[in-house]
Amino acid sequence: MSLSKTWYTSGNYALASTGTATLCAQSTIWGILAMLTGSQSGTDGPEGARPSGCYWTLVGSSNGTTAGIDATDRLHLAGSFTTGDWVRNTAGNAHSWCVLRSPAGLLDGPWYLCFDYIGPSNDQTGSFVISKNVFSGGSTTARPTSTGESVAIGQQFCSTTAGAGKLYLSTDANGGFRILRSRNGTSYFDFVLAIEPTVEYHSGDAARTFMWSDFRDTGSGVMLDSSNSVVMRGLCSDGTTAITSTNLNMAGIYLRPQSQSLGSNATTLNVVDSTLDMYPSIYIYDSTNSKKGGRGRLPDMWQVGAQVVPGSTVPSTGSPERIVFGSFAMAGSVAPSL
Repeated sequence: MSLSKTWYTSGNYALASTGTATLCAQSTIWGILAMLTGSQSGTDGPEGARPSGCYWTLVGSSNGTTAGIDATDRLHLAGSFTTGDWVRNTAGNAHSWCVLRSPAGLLDGPWYLCFDYIGPSNDQTGSFVISKNVFSGGSTTARPTSTGESVAIGQQFCSTTAGAGKLYLSTDANGGFRILRSRNGTSYFDFVLAIEPTVEYHSGDAARTFMWSDFRDTGSGVMLDSSNSVVMRGLCSDGTTAITSTNLNMAGIYLRPQSQSLGSNATTLNVVDSTLDMYPSIYIYDSTNSKKGGRGRLPDMWQVGAQVVPGSTVPSTGSPERIVFGSFAMAGSVAPSL
């Protein structure tokens, strides 16, 4: 399998409302969901507009007043941002949620993404849920559930201070995506959310498509520097067992091809399918002794040297082929406006 694929890029989409920290948070999550469903778009890259087959589909929603898995767009994803749609609350109280379905072409798909607007104390947090199985139930006070779902609870996706920002989406033709949020004038991205399949995986891998996210509101922004700084969720390809970075011996995303713990992989056959593990830029690592090795790679992402300024573009002129966040480069084609 190729380590590269075609990405369709929509960048520099300005947040709809940023006068308060709450409006920043609400318009951030609205913008993410609206871009995934193809309802909103920023600057398209030189490869052109995204094909319709890469869009995710709305299957259910709640605005805190009415709710249902009935494809009703209560959050105005296809319209204009409406602050009254977004009710953040604790579990058991009226709040907003949304469920999207991926294109069937996403590896082992379709997949389902649920955003549940619950947070312990502020409007900048919520839960992201990935599942291979259909969501059902749900009300104004409780999100729908799915068999075998894998949940990232209380994830921060926005700064707790007001400020203009932009969203940047790269998606492949099958709906795998990476979306980032930038804050104007900071020269960095503070949030990344992605759902995408691995490449060069082993035929016997339990899971091959993962959701991962990271928030880091610092001078260097989002930086995937080790497995314990990235929230990672997944599901077995048969949809039966949730996988996180802490169970099933799945250590998460590692970014060090030179890691001594994997030093023998280039010459030792993997026991799953008797193939060699190659040295990728980013790989998923199963720490079970009988399965040690690179468990697939995220495509089109490279580690870059520390000399690259966080938030810069590569190349520095024209339409860059990748954008830099933290100390890592990400496939892209539109220069981000930070």
